[in-house]
Amino acid sequence: LFQQIFVDGFYHADPHPANIMVMADGGALRIGLVDFGNAGYLLPRQKELLGTMFLQLLDQDAAGLARTVIKMGAARGRPSLEVLERDFQRLLIHYWGASLEQINIGEMLAEIFKVAYENRVYLPGDLTLLGKTILTMEGTARALDPDFVLADAVKPFAEQLVRERLSPMAAGRQALRAVRQAA
Repeated sequence: LFQQIFVDGFYHADPHPANIMVMADGGALRIGLVDFGNAGYLLPRQKELLGTMFLQLLDQDAAGLARTVIKMGAARGRPSLEVLERDFQRLLIHYWGASLEQINIGEMLAEIFKVAYENRVYLPGDLTLLGKTILTMEGTARALDPDFVLADAVKPFAEQLVRERLSPMAAGRQALRAVRQAA
């Protein structure tokens, strides 16, 4: 699912146990997903910001998280960056010192969306659907493997998105885009 979310940008948005099949393929096991009646789509910019947001969560970076959430959403009026940062700091303190095994990433995302909303930053429905998907996925994964740590699974994908954004190739694409817009 993280491959679908972070790389493909198109993902199965209802990964509960009845929609997941484990199939034997020769000597290997393969996972199959059924019922794509609920699917999500993320634009490249949304994927980049989401990767940045996950890394900021893991780094306990409230200031960065506040800036990223503002970039992800639409604001009514001018939300106070200081207030949003303070609210995120309070949220992160709640999780301070907890091991990754103890943190429910889906619930944490729901809390982030709530804090954003309370500060008049309205995140697109795509991200709300993604939050619900991650919450469902985390519950399903923990039912299959109680030792599953979602943060460990998401970190390589988030780091890859950040590396891609900072690559010379991405800088060239951004410069070309700026030249086209200026023309």
